[in-house]
Amino acid sequence: MEPTDVDMTLKPTGVTELDEMLGGGIPQGHVVLLAGDSGTGKTILSMEWLFRGYQEHGEPGLYLTLTEPITQAVTNIRGMEFYDESAFGHEDIHFTDMRTTLDLIDLHKGAVDKEDVERIIEAIEQLVQEVGAKRVVFDSITALAYMIKDRELIRYFIFRLGALLDSLDCTTFMTSEVGDGGYSVYGVEEFISDGIIKLQQEPVAHDLRRSLQIIKMRGLDYDSEQTTFRISSDGITLFNTQVSPAYSSPGDRIHLGVPGIDELCGGGVFDNSVTMVSGPAGTGKTLMSMHFVAQGLSEGKKCLYVTFEESADQLTRNAQYFGWDLKDAVDHGDLIVISRYPEELFPEEHLYSLKYAVDEHDIDRVVIDPLSALGNTYPDDEYIRYARNAIGYLKQNEILSLVTSSTPTLMGSQELSKSNLSTLSDNIIMLKYAETEGTLSRILTVLKTRGTAHEHRLYQYDIADDGMQIQDPVMAFEGVLSGSARKVDRTVKEQVRDLFLDYLGPMGEAEFDQMDAGNITRSGLMDYIDELSDNNLIASDEADRFREDIERVFEGRVPDTRIPDTDTKRDNGTFLSRLLK
Repeated sequence: MEPTDVDMTLKPTGVTELDEMLGGGIPQGHVVLLAGDSGTGKTILSMEWLFRGYQEHGEPGLYLTLTEPITQAVTNIRGMEFYDESAFGHEDIHFTDMRTTLDLIDLHKGAVDKEDVERIIEAIEQLVQEVGAKRVVFDSITALAYMIKDRELIRYFIFRLGALLDSLDCTTFMTSEVGDGGYSVYGVEEFISDGIIKLQQEPVAHDLRRSLQIIKMRGLDYDSEQTTFRISSDGITLFNTQVSPAYSSPGDRIHLGVPGIDELCGGGVFDNSVTMVSGPAGTGKTLMSMHFVAQGLSEGKKCLYVTFEESADQLTRNAQYFGWDLKDAVDHGDLIVISRYPEELFPEEHLYSLKYAVDEHDIDRVVIDPLSALGNTYPDDEYIRYARNAIGYLKQNEILSLVTSSTPTLMGSQELSKSNLSTLSDNIIMLKYAETEGTLSRILTVLKTRGTAHEHRLYQYDIADDGMQIQDPVMAFEGVLSGSARKVDRTVKEQVRDLFLDYLGPMGEAEFDQMDAGNITRSGLMDYIDELSDNNLIASDEADRFREDIERVFEGRVPDTRIPDTDTKRDNGTFLSRLLK
């Protein structure tokens, strides 16, 4: 790229995103070649550039057409927002059919020589000077070259035209009808041009996608990324989605909203981080997303929910089942829901929609559910580009985010590596199914929390009326993540139950069942043992061993219980009678 000339006067094109890519606009006096096949948008871009130039900068424009009558050209843009009937009527935007001029010099009636070429150049110069044009469009230079026919004269004409335009100090767009092979038909137009903008159209997935790329622009440091655009009644809209990787990394801990999940993540996730929740269909990815949004709303945060599979009504209805009134949050503007199928827009447009919503509504928390839906619709490189830019944008704007990814298999590792989501995300939570003793269980594990220690064990979880409930760690099976769980040990509850029987005798089973009804926890068990010791229902040294064995069970270690010998064996009857007093 060439360094920017600080003395160069930049004139905005009027297409905001294009001006951003150019660093402000096109240098005054430049000749810019718009190269592309038929239907790629060259004429619309040229027209918008002319009208915006007069409306926003008071620069008269001249449009020279060689491809269609003036009335047809005007009809094609009459419905555009940028079209100004008054400007056209007073000839501030002047349209000229060059075919009439060429007829006057008998260009079509015989061989063309250099004298004829000079007459064309003189006619163009006169038109520019009469109008006082500061912006000129040749649509198209290819059509004019075809009329001249002789290849050497065409080259001579293009070089003469370049010299003329340079002397007139007007900024010029020349359109060139080319396919994918280059930027000009005769290989000369690009060399007299100060800038080249390539426009293309290609089939992608379900639609034809238009794209624009700045190939060169003398004197400017420009964005050369190929950028998708659409043509609508608003004119040209580009979806420039490039994101810088520069962002801060705050250290505050934030709650994700699922009871118990923060403890597994080492005390919560860091603020402004991105958490990915991965798993097959039905494991609760959307439910965890609802928890995340509900938590944010309870803290007074503005939330955005981007969904590719559900309507806004379906999302809020499902949330109502779990006790969250997300519809009320939507009605009050605290929750913004964007619901579109992946194929409705190209990935760049989806990202543009996300960025617009975040900026417009000052969003604090974002959900993308599921991000992988784009990967099922578009090529891998486009999916990866969307994921990288979306996550980069959210981090850059210091937004706490949760994205979900649907995996086709129980493990889902191929999906993680394919999309690079494992490296892009700060935190990864995997949800899975596992068959354990003939029962299909839901399993959760924290694969990653960037910058902090986290729980490495697998945990069972249930989906209840009030949402996701994390249960005990999976202690009795191995091979769960591979989808073929094998029993290798007893579960935590089974081991705790055995400890109750060992320390409390026959009464231990009844006591355990009573505790189990209240959902056994480590802290609850410790309180229970303290109560036994305080009431002299168990010796203090035995209470200590009981506590140590409970700790070992919850830490995944083997209890160190020793069965008392005959002399020291508990009198269970005596113990039972004491316990029943």
